[in-house]
Amino acid sequence: VTVVRGGKEALATSKKERQFDAVILDMNMPTMGGKETFIRLKELDPNVSVIISTGYSNSVVDEAPLRDSVDAFLQKPYQIEELSKTMHHVFSKKRNTGTIIS
Repeated sequence: VTVVRGGKEALATSKKERQFDAVILDMNMPTMGGKETFIRLKELDPNVSVIISTGYSNSVVDEAPLRDSVDAFLQKPYQIEELSKTMHHVFSKKRNTGTIIS
């Protein structure tokens, strides 16, 4: 698990570090919002799974390209069990398509 404090740091970390299997992305972040961060992360690695986590409704992902590329949505606040189920679902989907990184 790698924790970053904003979109710019997420991109810098993604460029510098290894590939990530999944990103849990808040839509409201300092210096670069979630939508721009999402687009730029997908440009760096089109296969990365993105889980949107927000206190707003899932209508934040209604517009393309988010709607077509987001792997899951977690409404805040959520419990660890819900996070676990969501991660399991995302990784199961990847395993079935053969794109999971080990």
